[in-house]
Amino acid sequence: MKKCLYIFIALLFFFPNIYAQYQDNLVFISSFRPNITGVIHILDVQIIGDRAYCCGYGGVSIFDISNISSVQHLGNYNPLRTNDGTFYHRMVVNGTTVYVIRRDGGIDVIDFSNETNPIYKNTYSYNTSTCYENVLLDGTMLYSAVHTKGVEVIDVSDPVNPQHVRFISANNAFAAAKSGNYLFIADIEDGLVVIDSVDTAHPQTVKKVKTTGGAQFIDINGNYAYVAVGASGFDIFDITTKSNPVFVKNYPGLGFCHHLVAQNNKVYMAEWDIAEIVDVSNPSIPLLLAKEDTKSQSMGINAYNDLVFVADWSHVRVYRYYAQPVPDLHPDRRFLSFGDINSGTPEELTVTISNIGEENLIITDISSEHLSVSATPHSFTISPGERRQVIVSFSPSSTTAIKTFIIITSNDPDQPTYNLPIYAGSEDFGPGDIAPDFVLYDAYNSKTYRLSDLRGKLIVFTVFASW
Repeated sequence: MKKCLYIFIALLFFFPNIYAQYQDNLVFISSFRPNITGVIHILDVQIIGDRAYCCGYGGVSIFDISNISSVQHLGNYNPLRTNDGTFYHRMVVNGTTVYVIRRDGGIDVIDFSNETNPIYKNTYSYNTSTCYENVLLDGTMLYSAVHTKGVEVIDVSDPVNPQHVRFISANNAFAAAKSGNYLFIADIEDGLVVIDSVDTAHPQTVKKVKTTGGAQFIDINGNYAYVAVGASGFDIFDITTKSNPVFVKNYPGLGFCHHLVAQNNKVYMAEWDIAEIVDVSNPSIPLLLAKEDTKSQSMGINAYNDLVFVADWSHVRVYRYYAQPVPDLHPDRRFLSFGDINSGTPEELTVTISNIGEENLIITDISSEHLSVSATPHSFTISPGERRQVIVSFSPSSTTAIKTFIIITSNDPDQPTYNLPIYAGSEDFGPGDIAPDFVLYDAYNSKTYRLSDLRGKLIVFTVFASW
């Protein structure tokens, strides 16, 4: 076997009070996407009764979700503007009218009164330098976060002919939420910004409160505001006195929270490669109820009754949330790599399977379709909070590279079959292998880093992209 250069790319949290109630109670139900040709990237999803709307690259679409196991695509409007970089980012639904924003391209007005043939009606933009990031509908007014111009108030009393009303000042507004006559702005520079008399000709900034990270989205449920703060999760503010919000608690999250919704004492978080549900019935002690690794990138999230809808880049994925305890299988390895192959020489690696749920996890079989790979033991039961080590054996009869799986079958409702990849030979890079050397140049600090110079050290890579 190869000697090891261990490289850790890690972000580690230890918050026992926050994660103590974790249950993997999100069970995948179905997925859907527009039935159109061309580029499709889904960034937002809205649920109105038995209808779902989604938007992104590929336009804006409507679906019949009355049978969630067999969702029907009804209609689509596609502006065909993907080549110049414009796309639909967020949207709000007002009856049969949908307002979709495409950042530098303004706000498109789409009429969905004929669901199978939605019709473009108008495009609103204050001017070509106004960049629309998010949009809120309250009555006959749109409130759109437009970055350094603050929040633009737009009158849509005539739904297809939006009219500019005023700008509300902010340093860099990313989103807004409204409660009474107060507007709460998620400002990536100033944090939470509170505006009084928002519906008058002279709105006033009455409070600015720094957030744990850059404020990127906001939702209000009852007397609490929930602000998405990127890699720092979300912040909770008590807004009982609206002019003076009080910071209550930060929930750190497991990914990069850029979108959330708050309903019925729960916060639903979209965090790129993960989605979470957090219990905020006691705002000072937010508790993780469920999480799910997304298949692509979770760009937006919504909830309706016990269903959770994730705008997951390539599809809208639908999960059902179960409040009752369930078992949850969690292996400590994402894959196993046997490295170089020595024909006729058996090798062994281990994987530890934990039950991080609250019911007994029953493993009924662990097997592989490849004759050279086996696992011991292959059936057992793990109590809640316990773990069991499994030995995976590789007995190669040749030096031919393999790429296969061990298939773990259990009573985990979320993943009754779990495929753990097994590599040997050419596709063997992973824990225990020699990492290829490379050089990174830090343009900001004019420094060069070579991986081999950092041998034996803990390395944390933080990578972020935006558009």
